[in-house]
Amino acid sequence: MMKLVASLVLFWVPLAAMANPNNVIFECTHGKAKRTIEIAYETDAAVPCAVNYTKSEGTKTLWSAQNNEGYCEAKAEAFVDKQSSWGWDCKQLDNQQVSPN
Repeated sequence: MMKLVASLVLFWVPLAAMANPNNVIFECTHGKAKRTIEIAYETDAAVPCAVNYTKSEGTKTLWSAQNNEGYCEAKAEAFVDKQSSWGWDCKQLDNQQVSPN
């Protein structure tokens, strides 16, 4: 039963995050590999928010905030900078430009 619940959470959280057109998405590529860093907002407000990281193994929430405006943005931007320093080419996309993994 726990596996089923975990599977549903892993499936629905990324879908819920994609539903908000205000989400900020960065796509990072290195050769044929791709990573996505997304600032996901639950509403039109700056919080609550989460920073989701997607790679071939799946999606993980790295950081989240309930009250601290700017926290998710700062964490995501720092992580994009770190990815770039590792040789990844990162670009901010709008939700219409997201390509499949």
